[in-house]
Amino acid sequence: MRFVDRVERFFQIITDGRRFFIILAVVMAVCYAYVGLTALWEDVYHYWFNIDYFYTSGLIPYRDYVFEYPPFSLVIFLIPRIFAWDPESFRFLYGLFACLCYVGAAWLILDMMDDNGKAKRYVCLLLLVIPLLSMKFIMTRNDVFAGVIVILALWLFRKDKAYLACAVLAAGAMIKMYPALLMVPILCEYLSTKDYRKVLLCVVSFGLVCLLINMPFMIIDYDTAFNYLTYHSDRYIQIESVIASPILLAHLFGLTTIHSDWSAGSNNMTGEIPDLLSPYLFYVMAAALVSVSLLILYRYIRTRTDGNSFYLLCLSSITLVLTFVTFNKVYSAQYMIWIMMLCPMLVMTVCESEKDRAMVFCLLFGITSTIAYLFFHWDFINFRFAIPETIKNLMTVAFFVYCIMLLSRSTKGTGEVSDTVKNNDPDIEK
Repeated sequence: MRFVDRVERFFQIITDGRRFFIILAVVMAVCYAYVGLTALWEDVYHYWFNIDYFYTSGLIPYRDYVFEYPPFSLVIFLIPRIFAWDPESFRFLYGLFACLCYVGAAWLILDMMDDNGKAKRYVCLLLLVIPLLSMKFIMTRNDVFAGVIVILALWLFRKDKAYLACAVLAAGAMIKMYPALLMVPILCEYLSTKDYRKVLLCVVSFGLVCLLINMPFMIIDYDTAFNYLTYHSDRYIQIESVIASPILLAHLFGLTTIHSDWSAGSNNMTGEIPDLLSPYLFYVMAAALVSVSLLILYRYIRTRTDGNSFYLLCLSSITLVLTFVTFNKVYSAQYMIWIMMLCPMLVMTVCESEKDRAMVFCLLFGITSTIAYLFFHWDFINFRFAIPETIKNLMTVAFFVYCIMLLSRSTKGTGEVSDTVKNNDPDIEK
């Protein structure tokens, strides 16, 4: 059988609904077994102690002990803790819970799909590849739960349930803060049509859920209730961040000197250059996010739609997450989950001529992120560590630039997709 025929047969198998989920179940089982057999549970032990302090000892997070995550993470940890009897059972139940949530996200993504053959092949392939590239981060981190909630919010928005989508995003932001970024394109959708009532209702839905989740801790001790917001701000430049790569290379070539620093839950660097840059990087990231948000708003205004522009929502979402990751001084390896979970949405919605290129960027980002993590070891800073990390960061920047080009290109009137209908209202400025 020719190679092309084998490829076609493979895609035919994975795009069949029942067969796809059977294959996905096998992939998740393999990943689950690998993490279990190699004992790569790491952060799950940390989650066990955090939830056990609360569940067994009755200690209050933020007030009685350091809890670095937003408060809805407690619900995520509590679900497997209720059925666990020791740390070992908790880790296996936690991993199983994460696997089931990822499968649920895959179902939501496929439910949003049209019958486009190439798009479906690519999306199904990505959904099978993501666990293989990031198996440890799916099984052992809480980032996957925020990612699943993001997919659920996109699914709800696709079903014209914007207010509920905003409420769901608020719950996701109370696990990891980044889902709040998706509020930007949702608000831009309604700002572009001057529907200020919907803007207000979306903001109220998001804010009210955040308030309700935080309320118990605000009542118990207001002074400590928001400690999770400042925990990561105390970090210096994290050695996995994009800005860290040139500093690492400068150190290895003898142009500067850096030292390791474990603080605020991460490996950071200290030294003349990182100490000089670190205080200003938050403002650089904020300026980048504001700039990209304005570009997104301009893009919505230029393509005023009669309905929801789902393509713009998906493209804007992954662009904002890439902006945050590219310009932030904090960049942990598990952040790849944030981006990879949105990759199927990007490939699904870009115009036909861009699907191949988008797929290549998604795969290269995932592969380089995985390779970089395999070589990660702060205790031995050398080229063996720095080169894969630099390649990963260069790929992150390239992916970010590609998404910005998609936004800019469609602003100029090219690259439109089927769900974007231009409004012929003569009062709209062209």
